[in-house]
Amino acid sequence: MTKQVTLGLHFFYIVALLIFTNISAHAAVGVEAFFKTPQINSMALRPDGKAVLILNDHDQGQQLTLRELARTEEKLLFSPSIYGGADAKIGSMGWLDNRYVAIQFIQPKAGIADLIDSKISRRLLILDTQVPLGAATQILSVKTPGWLVGTQSNTSGELLYAQSGPQSRVYRIRIDLLQPDKAPLSKSNKIDGGQFVASNQLIQVDGYATRWLRNNQGEFSAVLHFTQRDTLTLSQLQPDAKVTAIFSWNLYKPEKTDRQDAAQNLTRFLPLALGPNTGEFYCLDRDEAESKSLYLVNYAAKTYRLVYETNAFKIVDLTFSPDGKLIGVQTLNNERIVMEPISGEASSPQQDNGLRLTLDASADSRQLLIYEEAHNQPGQFLLETKAPITRKLIGEKYPWLSGKLSNQQIEAVVNVEGLQIPYLLNLPSTIQKAPLIVMPHGGPFGVFDSPYYDQLTQLFVSQGYAVLRVNFRGSGGRSQQLREAGQKQWGKLMLTDIHTATLAALARNEIDNTRVCLFGISYGGYAASMLLIKHPETYRCGVAIAGVYDVNLHLQSSHFSEKEHQWFKENVGDYQTEYDSLKQISPVFNAAKLQKPLLLIHGTKDEIVDLEHSSRFKLALDQADKSTKLIAVEGLGHSFNSTADAIKVLTPSLTFLKENL
Repeated sequence: MTKQVTLGLHFFYIVALLIFTNISAHAAVGVEAFFKTPQINSMALRPDGKAVLILNDHDQGQQLTLRELARTEEKLLFSPSIYGGADAKIGSMGWLDNRYVAIQFIQPKAGIADLIDSKISRRLLILDTQVPLGAATQILSVKTPGWLVGTQSNTSGELLYAQSGPQSRVYRIRIDLLQPDKAPLSKSNKIDGGQFVASNQLIQVDGYATRWLRNNQGEFSAVLHFTQRDTLTLSQLQPDAKVTAIFSWNLYKPEKTDRQDAAQNLTRFLPLALGPNTGEFYCLDRDEAESKSLYLVNYAAKTYRLVYETNAFKIVDLTFSPDGKLIGVQTLNNERIVMEPISGEASSPQQDNGLRLTLDASADSRQLLIYEEAHNQPGQFLLETKAPITRKLIGEKYPWLSGKLSNQQIEAVVNVEGLQIPYLLNLPSTIQKAPLIVMPHGGPFGVFDSPYYDQLTQLFVSQGYAVLRVNFRGSGGRSQQLREAGQKQWGKLMLTDIHTATLAALARNEIDNTRVCLFGISYGGYAASMLLIKHPETYRCGVAIAGVYDVNLHLQSSHFSEKEHQWFKENVGDYQTEYDSLKQISPVFNAAKLQKPLLLIHGTKDEIVDLEHSSRFKLALDQADKSTKLIAVEGLGHSFNSTADAIKVLTPSLTFLKENL
C-alpha cells in the first residue's frame, strides 16, 4: 500500500513538472516584448517602386528613414525630436514624387504661463531626399496657412495646397520655389515664392472650407465649407465649377428635445471622405465624445450604416488603397498616429484568419507595398512585384517576435437564446491540456475582439495558456443585431454569452477544464469579477483591472456629458428609476458571495472608471472576510500608455495566474 502511494506521488510530481516545464518554456517572451513600441509605424512606396519611406518608432522618438530596396541600410531623413523638441511628432507622411517627401509636422506650443493653455502647431514640411550621402536633409516648408490636399497626377515637383478664408481655394504649388523652413524672410524673398496667385488657382468656393474631398481619379468632387457663420455645408463640385449644396448643419442651433426618426436624423454625421459609391460619404459621429465609430452615410437617401469601430482613443483620418478602397483608419493611440487595418468589403482577407492590405503602389502598378497580419503575426510589410510575381519581406512591426508566436486560433459560435455569439479560442501549440484564461473585452458596447493580432492574447498563449475571447451581445464589428441585443444586458445576457462560450471551450480535448481563470480590463474587469462570483464551480480565479464594480456609481460619473448620460440610461440603465436592479448586478453588493481568489488592479489617474470602484469593492470584500488584494498603480490611467505601465499591471497578473492555475 505504501509502495503504491509512493509511486502515485512520483507520478503526480512528474506530471506537475511536465506541465510547469511546458508553461515555463513559453515564458521567454515576456511582457516587455509584447508592449514595446512597434519598430515600424508605417511605410510608403516611392512612385518608381525602388525605395520606401519608413516611419520608425524608437524609445528616443520617431525617425523617418529612406531605404533603397536594392540595399539593406537605411538613411535617416528626419527626426522630429531633434528638429523640434522632445514632444514634436510626425502626423502623416507620403511621397510627392520620386524626390520630395511631405510630412505633417506637429509641435506643441506653450500657451500662457502656469495655465493649461497649450496649443498645437501644424506645419507642412517638404524633405528633399536627393542630397549627398552624409549631408543634412534639405527641409522646405509652405509658410502660408493651409494644408496639403494631394498632388497632380503625373506631375513631378508640384503639390496641391488648400487655403481657407471668406473664399477658399486650392492652388498648384511648385516645390522648387519654396524656401527652407527656418530661413528668415527678407524683402527680396516672397513668401512661398509668391505662388498663391490666380494663375495657380485650381478651384474656388465661397466660405471657409474645412475639408476637400477627391475621387479615385484625383478630381475634387465635394467640399465641406461654412456658407454662413453658423452653417456648415457639404457641397458637390461640378466640372463646370458649379457648387451644389448636398446637406447643411446649423452648429449652434439647439437640438430638439423630441426624438426624431433615426433614419432621418443625419445631423450627427460629419464627412471625412468620399464613400465607395456615388452619393456616399465616410463620416464620424458628432455625438461621440471621442470619434471611435466610422459610418457610411447617404444624405440624399437619408440612410447610414456602421462601417467600423476602433478600440483606440479616436479616429483622426482614413487610409485608402491605391485603387481607392478603404483599408484602415488612422487613430490616435498612446499619443501617436497609427494606421489600424480593417477588414470587410473593402479589403482582402487572407486564409488562416490573416489580413492582406495593399498600402501603396508604384506609378506603373508593377510594385505593390503589402501589409499582412494574422493572429500570430503582428504585422509585416512586403514588396510584391508583378510579372513575374515575387514577394520580398522589407520590414516587421515587431521583429523581435518573429517566429516566436506559434499557436492555433479557432473561430466558432454558440447559440444563446436564439442569438449566434461568436468567439475566438487561441491554443498553445506545445501543451495538450492547457489551462484556460477567459478574457472578456472592455466597452462593452461597440468594442470587439478581432481575429488578427492581439497583444494580450499572444502574451498569455506564449506563457502556455489557452485564451478565450467572446464577442458577446453589444459588441461591434459584426451585425447590427448583435450590437443592439446588448441593450440593458450589462450584467445579464452579456455575462450569459461569455459563460456559455466558456462551457463550449471547456468541452474541447485541448483544454484542462479544471484550470480556468478570468482576466479583464474595464467592462472586462467587471465581467471577470461578476462571473467569478456567479460561477465558482467553473472559474478558479480572476484578475479584474480598472473594473466597474458599482454600476450606479459609474452611471453618475461627472466625466460624462449630458448626451452620454442619456445614452447610458437607454443602454445600461437609469440609476434614478432602476437603482435596485443595477445594485443587484454590481460586484460591490455581491462581495459576500465571492468564493475564489480575485486580484484587483486600478490606476490612480483613471478618469474613465474612478479608483473609487476598486476601493469600495475591496472594502466590501474585507468586511465579508474575503482575502483579496488591491494593487493601485500610481499614475496609471484607464489603459496602458507605455511599456512601463504594461509591466506594472501584467507582471503581478501573470504571477497571480501562475499561483492559481
